[in-house]
Formats: sequence, C-alpha cells, structure tokens
Amino acid sequence: MNGNAAKENEYPFAASVMVDSLAMMSLCGGAIIGSNEVVTAAHCVLDTESGSLYDPSEILVGVGHVRRSNQVQLKVESVILHPDYRTSDLANDIAVLKVPDLTQFLESGSLAFGGAPYFISAIPIYPGDIPERTRLTALGWGATLDDTVDSTSDVLRYSERDVGSQNRCRTVLPDYESSEGPQICTDNNLTPGTATCHGDDGSSVVINKEGELLLAGLVSYGTGPGCGATDGIEVYTHVGEYLGFILNATTSFASY
Repeated sequence: MNGNAAKENEYPFAASVMVDSLAMMSLCGGAIIGSNEVVTAAHCVLDTESGSLYDPSEILVGVGHVRRSNQVQLKVESVILHPDYRTSDLANDIAVLKVPDLTQFLESGSLAFGGAPYFISAIPIYPGDIPERTRLTALGWGATLDDTVDSTSDVLRYSERDVGSQNRCRTVLPDYESSEGPQICTDNNLTPGTATCHGDDGSSVVINKEGELLLAGLVSYGTGPGCGATDGIEVYTHVGEYLGFILNATTSFASY
C-alpha cells in the first residue's frame, strides 16, 4: 500500500503466485531461489477450510515482468509445505514450489516471449543477522488501498520497512523472539504511510548488503486494524532460518 512502482528488471527474482481453484482465486507473491524453486508463504498454498494443500495444477507462478498481465505463467509441479507450519499463528509460514526448469533463462538473464524481453534471476538467501532498525524492502502486487482487495496492483511495487525493537514487537506478539529468530517484525511507526497489504503475502522481503539484494524474508501477516495501522506491526518469515528445510525440499525435487 502506497509503495513505489518497480522498474523493469529491478527485481527479476520476484514472482507472483496465483491459486485458481473451484473454491476461490487468490493472489500471493514469491521469490525465485533456484533453477526450478520458488519460495512463498505456506498459507498461500493451503486451503484453510479443508486444511489440505491445493493441487499443484491449481497454482500458477508468474515470472519475468513487473506487470502481472505480461508475466510468463508457469505451472507448479510440486509443493512442499514446512512440516511444522501452524495455521493458528502462522508459525513456520514457508513453502517451496517446484516449477519448470529455468536454467536457460537464469543463465541468459532474459527470455523472448511474444517479442518482448523478460528478465528472470534467482536471489541468494541472506544467512546473517538482522538487528533492530535494519532497513528492509518489501515487494508485492497487493492492494494499493487499505482493506480493498480489488485494488491489487498490476505493477510490482515496493516499500521500505524498518525492523522493530523486541519490546515493541512483544507488545503485539508476546511470544516474539527477536529478528534473529524464525520471524522478523517491522514496526509500522518507523515507516508510516506505507505497508504490505492483501495480496502481498508470500512476497519477497529483501536486504541490501553492499549493493547486492538478498532474500531476508517472506511477507506473512500484519496486525491491524487495516494495512499499515500506526499501532500495528508486520511479520515476515525469516528465510535464513529455514535453510535446512529449503535444502531438503530442493533435494527432494531432484529425486523426481
């Protein structure tokens, strides 16, 4: 919400994740992390009513362009949900999607589709510490107006977010560990006026280290009322804390 429009090829690792089932249609985001792997939030690929995963055939990953309407759509082949994901509090909110092999595109950095250039790259995962007040950048195609699902953006947008203090985050989440743990908390008061919103779930949250963008988190949820509430926080899955899970998932994909 109130984010800036991304430029072409500014975030070539950003992916949209669409679920199109008989029951519903939903929008999320994700990040390309390998030749055929995309990470997203677990709740994006889980039917909360039945408690089961959506069939991979119902999930599409869009890549290659800042505009969703211009993206190349990839059919998801397999989904691995974190085994300890909890719907009650969105703990361990991460899943790995297997998509068709992108090696040729990752090597060239672009592909031709319909006469237009498309840009695709994988983003490395940041394994380091993320202390309080660290500046992060959240991406997404989510709602541009608070509480208006229909206002999702066709253009990828980004907003700056600052990691909140442990004390501040614990006023909202009593069990919050710290930004060094499995979740990262940002304080809306530190960056007023912008926020992630409906449709941004699962999208990349990146950190800039000496000019290189690295994947720090995935949008999980925010506390309200509304998107960007001044007394609220945003919570991201701390991807660097799940390297073992991601490695196991990618190894599993390689076996079939």
